[in-house]
Amino acid sequence: MFDLHRLRLLRELKHRGTLAAVAAALSYSPSAVSQQPSQLETEVGVPLLEPVGRRVRLAHPHRAGTGGATDAGGPADCSRPGEQGDRRRP
Repeated sequence: MFDLHRLRLLRELKHRGTLAAVAAALSYSPSAVSQQPSQLETEVGVPLLEPVGRRVRLAHPHRAGTGGATDAGGPADCSRPGEQGDRRRP
């Protein structure tokens, strides 16, 4: 199971653009925030961030994937098969 706290930080990185902005918004130190994506990469086994100069951004396949979480940190679409929002065909 993935650490939801780390996933939340990843979503915030997509929204805010920099690790420093995420740290400021969530009242963490920048070093504490910067360690979390590395640990999450180890958990999932794929690179999640790519360096861009002195900054990082979400690796291409993951940019769209962070939008599926609500402000509470849960999945945005928890519908059952056949209900509105389900991507599978009935």
